[in-house]
Order: sequence, then structure tokens, then C-alpha cells
Amino acid sequence: MAKGNIIEKNYIHYLKTAVALACIRSKPDGLSGREYAEKLSAQHCVDKNRWKQKYEEAERTILQLRQSQDLQTMLNFTDLADLLPFVSFDTSQSAVQNEEPMQVDSSGSRLKQNTDFIRSYLMLKQLNREIPHKTTSDTTLYYTLLNSLHMVKKGINQHEDVSIPIIRDSFKVISQLSLVMSKTFPLHEIQEIVELVINQSLERKTVKRKQQRKLILSLQELLNSQLIQTILESLLTAIESFSLHLRTVSQSETTLNTLMYENIYFVFEMLQLVLKAYQDQGAESSQSYNVAGCAVFQMPEALQEVSERLDKCVLYISDSFPLFVCKIWLLRDNLLSCYK
Repeated sequence: MAKGNIIEKNYIHYLKTAVALACIRSKPDGLSGREYAEKLSAQHCVDKNRWKQKYEEAERTILQLRQSQDLQTMLNFTDLADLLPFVSFDTSQSAVQNEEPMQVDSSGSRLKQNTDFIRSYLMLKQLNREIPHKTTSDTTLYYTLLNSLHMVKKGINQHEDVSIPIIRDSFKVISQLSLVMSKTFPLHEIQEIVELVINQSLERKTVKRKQQRKLILSLQELLNSQLIQTILESLLTAIESFSLHLRTVSQSETTLNTLMYENIYFVFEMLQLVLKAYQDQGAESSQSYNVAGCAVFQMPEALQEVSERLDKCVLYISDSFPLFVCKIWLLRDNLLSCYK
């Protein structure tokens, strides 16, 4: 085994030497060795990115074919034939071939295609009719979900306006899918998406504030029992982080991040929606009755923790940033008033 490693290292060394000699011999006149090396390096990066895009395009085409094949197989059963008009999938490749990889519009169309596939799968899954397991592909469904999350990231990170309706629609079916794929659902990737949405809504300068608000409010489509805690934690972390920034500003000569100060209120708005959803989901389980027979709701432990964390966010900044503190107090009071 050690001898094999030595041979491999020697081979790599000889290969690097051969490449270096070939570069020296092919160096054109008028360029220094450094300039020629930088030119070759830049050309290599361009070629590498081009082949990477072609590889990703081939992967997406294969995924599209698998989606169409899976849905067609499910619909080929006699008892499902009448559902054909309600199932959305496209087997044509012309649209994919004519689009440049990784552009906003093409990513949006592919994201919509994935959304249609997941929606169709969920519709068939919810039928009372029995669908044999062999007709469904968990692998295709899983990779469709990962591909959707990848394209959402790409869309959000573009330096242009994001197609919010397409992202909202994708979030809606992903939320439904999370209730079906409880064990294999990629919760970590969802957490990354949520944090990315929050960060982009707070700090992105190239998008209008109206778009930033729509982007962060699209997270409400993910509010279900499986994902709400992830969103709640990410929002609270963002508020705590910014309150620490405000505390630093008030106690030193640090410059206030005015962009984040303006956009933090979008985070407050989304947090209010999350807390409302959290209260609605936990209302029945936390209901009890007093001596007079009136319904009384006990605050869940998770929301008590939220109240305590919000309290800590206002320490030492109430005089310097009263609007920020007032918003936190309103959120906390609304939260406590529901359980009095």
C-alpha cells in the first residue's frame, strides 16, 4: 500500500513537470512567463465553468425525463387514467435546449416544472385509491426537491429582481412535501434557505425594498408543524444579532447599518406571522378550563423562551433606538395577551 502511494506521488510529480515544460515551450513571444501562466489559468477556469454548466444541464434534463416517466407510469394504471387532465408534466425538451444555463428565466421555468411534478405527486399520493409502491420513485422525488432548493438559492443570489411568485409556489409544495417525507426530508437545506432569505432581505442593496419584503414574507408558505420551529429560530437569531449591533453602536463609535435598520422591520413582520401560526397550531393542545368552566390557554414552553429572548434584545438600547425597542415590546405584549 505504501509502495502504491509512492508511485502515485511520483506520477503526479512527473505529470506536473511535463505540463510545466509544455507551457514553457509553447509560450508565445511578447508575453512573460507570469503573463502566459495567468492567461492559461484564466482559460482553464472558463473551460471548467463551461463544462460544469453542461454537466448541470445534463443532470436537469435527466431529472426532467425521470419526472415524466414516473408520472406517466403512475397514470398508466387503469384506475388512474381519468386523472390525466389534472396531472402536469412536460416531456418536450425544446425549451430546455434553447435556454442558457443558470439564467434567471430558465431557472424560474425549471423551478416551476419541479413544483408541478411535486404537486402532481402529492395529488396522486393523497388519493384513496391504492398506488403500488413500484410505480413511485422516492429517488426522483428527493432529487427534484434538492434541485428545487438549489434553484431557489440561485434565484435569490442573482443580482436582479427575484421571481417571488415562483418561489412562493415552490415553498408551498415543499411545505406539503415535508409532511410526507418526514424521515428523508432535507431539513438542513431548508434551514439554509430560510437564513439566506432573511439575510438577503436585510442586506441586499440591488433589490427594491418592496421586493425584499415580498421575499421574506414568502416564508409564510413554509409554516407547518415540521418547519415552523426552524423559521422561528432563524428569525429570532437575526433579531438578536441586530440588537447586538445596535448595542455596539450605542456604546461606541461604530457606524449604524442603516440598510439593516430599515429592513429589520420586515423580519418583525414575518416573526409576527410565525408567532400567530405557532399560537394557532398549539391552541388546542394547550387548552384547559378554570373553575368557572372558561377556556384557558397555557403558553407553550417554546413561546415562553421566545418572550425571554425578546426581552434580552432591548437591554441597553431603549434610549438610543426607541422604535426598535417599541416593536419588540409590541410583539411581546401581543404574545403574552393571548395567554392571559
